Amino acid sequence: MFIAGKLLGNAFIQEKLKRPTNNKSANDHTLITGTSGTGKSYIGKNLYPNPDLLMNFKPDPLYKNNSKIGKLINIKVEKESEKNAFIDAFVYGMDIDIKGIMASQISPILRELLDKANNIKEMIIALNHENIGTIQGGIEKIIKNNLEAIQKMDEGKIQQNHIDLSNEIKLLQDFFAEFELRKLYNYNEINSNKISNNKQIYIEEMHHLGRKETILNQMLREYRTKGQIIGITQSLSDLDPEIMANFGHILIGKTINPRDIAIFRDISDILPKLIPRLPPRVFLNLEEFLEGEKNYLYIWQD
Repeated sequence: MFIAGKLLGNAFIQEKLKRPTNNKSANDHTLITGTSGTGKSYIGKNLYPNPDLLMNFKPDPLYKNNSKIGKLINIKVEKESEKNAFIDAFVYGMDIDIKGIMASQISPILRELLDKANNIKEMIIALNHENIGTIQGGIEKIIKNNLEAIQKMDEGKIQQNHIDLSNEIKLLQDFFAEFELRKLYNYNEINSNKISNNKQIYIEEMHHLGRKETILNQMLREYRTKGQIIGITQSLSDLDPEIMANFGHILIGKTINPRDIAIFRDISDILPKLIPRLPPRVFLNLEEFLEGEKNYLYIWQD
């Protein structure tokens, strides 16, 4: 099938997907979606070749020259902002399935552990041998099991601007991604007058951070004029609607996911018929489609 469309390349990124400006109403966050094989990762990496932070959750030849993350056991959690990031990532990143009184115990227990220890190994020792508040039910076991899981992460080197989580289980992927983003967010809040803006954060497989409780949702709202977040994911429906609504640019590749089709149907009768027929490396610019532009398709051409 031949599709007439604009070329997706340097001209497009210069005109549309640019770094944020001082325009307080600007929103240059970009989401690229599409089923496996549509070329979304390839296109994303070419449109944004040098992000300030790259985070990926799956093995991909595009990232083969990057290193794995390091053991958290070797990473000290000393600063107050790091402690806050660790606690929040433990609670929200790991999506612990407990509620009520038991859930309310986790944060103060972790705070007490962090006041007694500088790393994960010391936290486990403190949990085993010291009196840590009043622990009810299975909270101690939950905390211990998750701390031990974090401690066993594969050893490797940390590359300054790249966090490769592709060799870890989902529990640890979600925790570490949340931890790193919360550290960055807290650091930016504390040092807002000392750091430069216009940072690009590129997240492959963004659905790992797709729940509205994650720090990503807050960063998308607050970083519109401070930085740019680029997300790659297979399905729009993997993201909470509140997160999806905070992207200024959405490029949609082919998908036949029924949940995505339902989203498209709520937008327009055209999209459920058009998007499943898109060939590889052809993407619909949702922003331009909604604005009524006649030519809203983009074709990637090397």
